[in-house]
This record gives sequence, C-alpha cells and structure tokens, in this order.
Amino acid sequence: MEEQQTENREKQWKQVATLLGVENAEFLGSLERYIFSFNILPQVINLGFVSLAHKFNSAPTVEVFYEFGKRAVGYGATVHLEGFLESQYREDSRLVIEGIQVTNIPDSAKLVMDFAQTFHDANEFTTNSELLRAWYD
Repeated sequence: MEEQQTENREKQWKQVATLLGVENAEFLGSLERYIFSFNILPQVINLGFVSLAHKFNSAPTVEVFYEFGKRAVGYGATVHLEGFLESQYREDSRLVIEGIQVTNIPDSAKLVMDFAQTFHDANEFTTNSELLRAWYD
C-alpha cells in the first residue's frame, strides 16, 4: 500500500513538473523556483498535489490565492503565481505558493481594492497601473 502511494506521488510530481516546465531542471536545495500561469493551479489542485488549506510561512492559504486569482481573471486581468516545487525525492514534496502577480489590469478600482485587502500584509507589496504584486517571505 505504501509503495503504491509513493508511485502515485511520483506520478503526480512528474505531471506537475511538466505543467510548470521544470521536469528536467536541476533542483538546488531540493526545490526549483518558478512563476507560472494561474491557469495551471486548478490542474495541480485536481491532481491532489497541493491542498487548498496549505500555506507557506506567512503567506495566505492556496485557497486565498486561488479564489483571488479566479476573481482577477474574471475582471480580465492576467494572473501568475510565484513559488517553488520541491524535489520529487522529498517525502513531503509539494507545490508551494509564495506570491502573486497581476498584469493587464483592467481599469477597475474594485480589483485593486480587492488585491490590497487580500494581500496587504505581504513582505513585498506593489501596486501600480502595470503590476499588482504580493510576495511573502
């Protein structure tokens, strides 16, 4: 049973690494950093490789990034997430989200206010006409 779970986890990791385009990357310190399109996140969630409840350090949960991303895309914005994929050789390997970037921002004060209310406590926080960005250490 445990062997099958390990095989499933390795298969999930390979699928996620392929989605992120890092399947052949050398992992330094057991991880590979990335910026990826928000559209990949639902696929990773559906694979069961990351939980909506997962959070990293002071960052919000995956669910917060996911729900905000859906709203921003609904406004017509482009959303990317920042984070890292841990090495497949780690038993606790997972996708970790540390930040969010929003570009192609429609003329919508509501979107900017939503972003500010959701991510105001980020370690790095940028809002201007070209970029909304929040990153957590």
